[in-house]
Amino acid sequence: MIAFYNFNLGDWKTLLSLFVFMSLMFALSYRTQNVFINPVLALAGYGLYDCQFKDGDREVQGLLLSKHEFQLGDICIVERLSNFLYFVSSVQTKEKKNGN
Repeated sequence: MIAFYNFNLGDWKTLLSLFVFMSLMFALSYRTQNVFINPVLALAGYGLYDCQFKDGDREVQGLLLSKHEFQLGDICIVERLSNFLYFVSSVQTKEKKNGN
């Protein structure tokens, strides 16, 4: 985006706005630990996870978009968005399953 924009590096306002923009992009990349997630979703607390999971009897490899934290063994309710992208709508943790 910056390569197509002609700006004057001698103007302190331009440099300040560039610094703020680059700082925001760094913060989003650092927070999500991924540069491929939409910044608006990152600000809303969503993360992108590369997972292997069971869908019925079959093993599936895909990307999960989730606002919920989950661990190995948790049951996630997912909706398919595309061929390899899924949305986690809710998570049932191991503690809830065991009644603890």
